[in-house]
Amino acid sequence: TDLTALTTRADRDRDDYVLNGQKVFTTPASDADYIWLATRTDANAAKHAAISMFVMPMDTPGIAIDEMHLLSEHNICTTFFDNVRVPASAMVGGLNKGWKLITSQLNHERVTICSPGMLEGSFIRCRQWAQRTKGADGRRVIDQEWVQINLARVFAGLEFLRLINWKVAWAGPQGQVDVAHASS
Repeated sequence: TDLTALTTRADRDRDDYVLNGQKVFTTPASDADYIWLATRTDANAAKHAAISMFVMPMDTPGIAIDEMHLLSEHNICTTFFDNVRVPASAMVGGLNKGWKLITSQLNHERVTICSPGMLEGSFIRCRQWAQRTKGADGRRVIDQEWVQINLARVFAGLEFLRLINWKVAWAGPQGQVDVAHASS
């Protein structure tokens, strides 16, 4: 959940909440049956203390989805909420308890999101290209010092990512996930 883009607000109406606003970067909203929605539920509370989480059925009246068509094939959307009625039973974790859920979930999610595997594949293909491609002067691209230095930097970054992911993955079951390590 990108809280900087979160502008939805829920107002209590009897046993329901009425949501109005928008959520940018809802992935994959256009194909989802449900989404997690973090929304402000107390206009007078501090920012982080005023967030509640809902499990939102995407067929709820008042929800509109706009696919963003970015430079990738990812299904990323902006989701609009216009007087969307959500039962209190759709709330997860309790009123204004959403920030803790968000940060806990992100700490675990980042281990899988930042897996070095996909980046490593790109690095290997780039290095192989540099090994077999020759420049105008007849030398292989990889034999140029600036190419070697930059490939070494990327390799070191991938190794760091692999190690920090293992550290965070190990810490999870121990109940010791460090926010700084998960974020890095």
